[in-house]
Amino acid sequence: MYDEKLSKNVITHLKVAPLIMLLFGYWMFSSNQLLSNDFLTPKPSSKDVEVTGHTFGTVTSREGWAAPAYPFLVVSILFFILIVFGSFLNSKFNQILTSN
Repeated sequence: MYDEKLSKNVITHLKVAPLIMLLFGYWMFSSNQLLSNDFLTPKPSSKDVEVTGHTFGTVTSREGWAAPAYPFLVVSILFFILIVFGSFLNSKFNQILTSN
């Protein structure tokens, strides 16, 4: 009933799970309001919408590369490259190792 197809299917689908975790970690660590109370703004009413100022523009700004967020972004980029070009890189490394 259970064969190798199930394992291969799970591995194929869960390949992107660490990338998603790293991207969410970066998003959380780049939010100043989660790490410090210095960036909180009072709201006149509890029904008002919270304005955080945390947008996708912070990735390209200086704030996006501040510690502790930048390690998550760098590892996310590397992991994305590994997912996209992993099979190509694996075949090239195998050619290099077997040629010697």
